[in-house]
Amino acid sequence: MQLRDVLPDYDGGSLLNLTSSILVARGGQTDHPLLRDLDGVRLARHRNVVLLLLDGLGHRFLLEQGNSGPLAGHLRTRMTSVFPSTTSTAVTTLLTALAPREHALTGWFSYWPGLDDVVAVLPFQRRRGRKSLSLEIDDPERFYGNEPLFDRIETAGHIVIPKNLAFSPYNASHSGRARIHPYQGFPELFAQVAKLVREPEEKYIYAYWPGIDHLAHEHGAGSDKVRAHFHEIDKACGELIDAIGGSDTVLIVTGDHGLIDVSPQNHTNLARHPDLQQLLAQPLCGERRVAYCHLHDDRHDEFVTAASDLLGDRFSLRKSGELVEQGWFGPGKSHPELLARLGDIVLLAKGDASIKDWLPGERRYWHVASHGGTSPEEMYVPLIVVER
Repeated sequence: MQLRDVLPDYDGGSLLNLTSSILVARGGQTDHPLLRDLDGVRLARHRNVVLLLLDGLGHRFLLEQGNSGPLAGHLRTRMTSVFPSTTSTAVTTLLTALAPREHALTGWFSYWPGLDDVVAVLPFQRRRGRKSLSLEIDDPERFYGNEPLFDRIETAGHIVIPKNLAFSPYNASHSGRARIHPYQGFPELFAQVAKLVREPEEKYIYAYWPGIDHLAHEHGAGSDKVRAHFHEIDKACGELIDAIGGSDTVLIVTGDHGLIDVSPQNHTNLARHPDLQQLLAQPLCGERRVAYCHLHDDRHDEFVTAASDLLGDRFSLRKSGELVEQGWFGPGKSHPELLARLGDIVLLAKGDASIKDWLPGERRYWHVASHGGTSPEEMYVPLIVVER
C-alpha cells in the first residue's frame, strides 16, 4: 500500500456509517456502527431527513472550490467513501445500508457467475455486445438480490432522481417501497425536494445529481466547466436551504467519491500488452483505477510475473481474497458471489494511473478525471449538515 493511500473508515467514518445512521433514525436496524460525527438521536427527531448526493463531490474539491459558499459554510467534517470509491459501489451502499462485502456490486463492470459473463451493473447489460439484460432477465430484483434500505425503515421514503435513471432496472430494484420522483435538470430536483419536505408525514428523501462526475470525466476535475457547474449547484443548494426553512428538516449533502485527474501518459491500454491480455479468462472488471483480473486456472503465476514486470510501476498487484480479509470491502458476511466477482488479482493504481481494455463495439475514450482508487482526492467526501 502506498503511503498516501486512504482506506475506508468503516468503524464510524464512512458512507456505510452515514447510511446506517439514517436507517436507524428512520426506525430501522443495523449491525454496522453509526457515523461518529452525526448525532443519531437528534437526527431521529427531525420530521424530514434529506440526503442529497452530488456524484463526484470530493472533500478536497469542495475546500478548493467552495470558498465561502453555502456548502462549504455548512461543512462539518470529512468521511471516507467505500472501496472501491465508485458510484456503483457507493450508491448501492447508500441504498441498502450494506457494505460492499455484503452487496458485492464492486465496480462498473462485474463478472456474473450465473451468466458466465461480464455485466455493466448500472446500465444492466452484458459487456460483450452491450446486450440489455432486460431481454433475458424477467425479474431484476432477483438479479441484484439486495434488500433496499427503503424496505427497512418505518417512515415514508422518496427518491428524487434524473428521469433517464428513475425506472432503470437498477434503480427500480433498489428503490423498494419508496416513491420515485423523476426530474429533468437540477432546478427541478431542488424544487421537488423543497415541495416534499412540506408534506406532513415523517419521511426520508434521497436525491441524486450526476453533473459533477459526468463533466469531470469529460473535461477534468480541475476544468473551468466543472468549476462553473459546481458554483451553479452550490448556489442552488443555498436557495434550497432557504426554501426549506421551518420545515423541521435535516439536509445532509455529500458525494459518493471524489476524482483525480489522470495524466495522458499514465493511461495504460491493455491491448498494447497482448501476451498479458491472453492470460485473462474474462475482460477486465471493476474500474479503471481498480481492475479485477479473472485468470485462467493454470496461468496465475505467469500473470503475476508478467503483470509485475509490465505494470508494476503503475499498479500494485494484490490477491482479491486478501483485500476481503483485510477489510477493504467492509465488515459483515461476504456475499456468496463476492470472490467470484472479484477474480484472482486486483490491480490497484499508483499515483494517477488508469488501465482499460476495449471490446469490439465499445466506444474508445479515456476519462480525463477518474475514480475508484484510494487517493485522498477520491476517497474523502464531505459531510455537510444543515438543520432547518
